[in-house]
Amino acid sequence: MKICSIVALLLLSASICFAQAPTAALYTSSSDVYVGYVITVPDYGPKFSLGFNGGEIAYTRNVMRHLSVIASARGVFGSIYDVNQYSGTLGPKYSPLNGRIRPYATVQIGFSRQRSNRMYAGDHHPPLTGLDATYDHEQGLTYLGGGGLDLLLTHRLYWRAAQFDYQAQPWGRHTPFYSNFSSGVGYRF
Repeated sequence: MKICSIVALLLLSASICFAQAPTAALYTSSSDVYVGYVITVPDYGPKFSLGFNGGEIAYTRNVMRHLSVIASARGVFGSIYDVNQYSGTLGPKYSPLNGRIRPYATVQIGFSRQRSNRMYAGDHHPPLTGLDATYDHEQGLTYLGGGGLDLLLTHRLYWRAAQFDYQAQPWGRHTPFYSNFSSGVGYRF
């Protein structure tokens, strides 16, 4: 119940920020939409080198010249353990430069759900029985921190050359951390 209250408070805060109409600075759009390709690598030790592939879509709304609020949704998939993982996060995004090259940092919080075919070790959770004996389902609070680099191609179109973040998946136990790498394109309004 507490997690639902926290997520509701974050969504309410974001909607208030999105409802405001700040004056855009030179070369700073009021909002943008990003679509990209994501590679997620879980940290389960040196013997585990599996990566998941998927996509990300994000909406960013500027609230000040260098500060934005970003809402992001990701889905990644792996065929070896039949992994399906979805997450939605929300948080601030800070970009110190507003020229053609725009590095940024972000911290976000949200919710994640993962389904897999016995990917986890036996000490990860109690033994599975009954109908759940084949597939693990994990869900709950997640958070991430990272950054990236946007390169303006035109006044409206940009290329996210690189984005990297660490994310706790999906139950908020702080470990294991998943490393997410992505790249894609965005359009500024």
